[in-house]
Amino acid sequence: MWPFNNKKSIPLTGNKNDLLRALYEFKRIAGVANVMIDDPTAYITEGYSGNSDVFSIINRIIRMQEQASLVLYTMKDGKRVEVTDHELSKFTRTANGTMKMRDFREGHFIYKLSIGNSYWYKPIIENGLNKGKTQEIWLMPSNNVEIIGSGNWMNPVGGYVLETNTTVEFNPDEVLHSKFFNPLFGQNSTLYGQSPLKAAAKTVSKQNEAELTELKQFENQSPPYILYRDIQDQMGGLSLDQKDEIEEIFKDYAKKYKKGHPVVLPDKFGMLKLGISPADLNIIKSSQEGRRVLCNIFGLPSELLNDKASSTYNNVIEVKKDAWSNCIIPNLEDFASDLTAFLINPVPEYVAAGLFYGFDYSNVQELQTDIGKKVTWMRQAYWTPNQILEATGKPPVKNPLMDEPLIGMGESFLSDYSVSLDSGAKDFSDYLRTKTTE
Repeated sequence: MWPFNNKKSIPLTGNKNDLLRALYEFKRIAGVANVMIDDPTAYITEGYSGNSDVFSIINRIIRMQEQASLVLYTMKDGKRVEVTDHELSKFTRTANGTMKMRDFREGHFIYKLSIGNSYWYKPIIENGLNKGKTQEIWLMPSNNVEIIGSGNWMNPVGGYVLETNTTVEFNPDEVLHSKFFNPLFGQNSTLYGQSPLKAAAKTVSKQNEAELTELKQFENQSPPYILYRDIQDQMGGLSLDQKDEIEEIFKDYAKKYKKGHPVVLPDKFGMLKLGISPADLNIIKSSQEGRRVLCNIFGLPSELLNDKASSTYNNVIEVKKDAWSNCIIPNLEDFASDLTAFLINPVPEYVAAGLFYGFDYSNVQELQTDIGKKVTWMRQAYWTPNQILEATGKPPVKNPLMDEPLIGMGESFLSDYSVSLDSGAKDFSDYLRTKTTE
């Protein structure tokens, strides 16, 4: 069921986005340079859906982040403890009756990384014991959402409007607006987040035009060159029969040989090339540079998109670790923070229980490559086995011996030694002092 059926709706008669789209189409038809405009629908149609590199980058981020697991946590003894039996635990698996949380996350990242804004809706229970809570969250089509300003700089958002075939209005507490920071204060768009593609609008448009240029060359299918008889006599030339004869020679040659065999013509000929090759237009090089620019915009190493030429990494693992550190983890932590703010913070009962959402990265292979070095360091620093287990994301073992440090070449527990300091025996410092004075 569409979740907005119970909201106030009025027929849509027109909005500012219609005007922007009309102006944009006029610019295209009028022959003005086709640079992607700062419009959410343009960022989808010309960016994510219309540019193969933008699509590949965002989808690579989405596929990689699926290795991390969304978890409901609480704090106990200063440590994060997973909560699996709470009513909020279901949101780690499903967003609503028709959408898994995995799909919700995918849609969220597509909207936020392309448009710079993602909007979530939750129907709030208004009465009873569960007042203020919600049973589901829905992802709104971000390119069709408009923010209503309140005129109050302390609380600038007065509501939200979803504009499709009808207009649906929402209260501020029903919607979470996840966005990137927008530094353009004082402008009408200051309530909206800035799209990463705004900084790369010219690059995206140039790449789209480069692909269109190549496509046009294939569509036109004009002869790649003109073959002519090279003679000094201006009155000479090929007769129609001679022309047909030369064409037949080339046709027979093409049927008989693929490459590596010469063709002998009955006269001297010249060749005039038509058009400009993609190499001469620098289309391929320009597209490669554009891909690197876009990867930098999103914080993703271009090597993950098969860019071998600019590689400075020794192996693929290092590339992926860089992607996790500078791109994927920051985006996931923002998602978990938004989910906590939307579902937990408005309910005092949840806040009192110390609940919050976070991500478990223990199944991310690229982040586990240094565990061996980490464990070696902890053992050399005489950490207890339980401390090592907890530091590597594993549950501690309920045995007193696991809380004692391992010492000595055989890594025996300290309690295994027969020396008892309480029995009057000298401690190690006394032993060392005696050896020094002998």
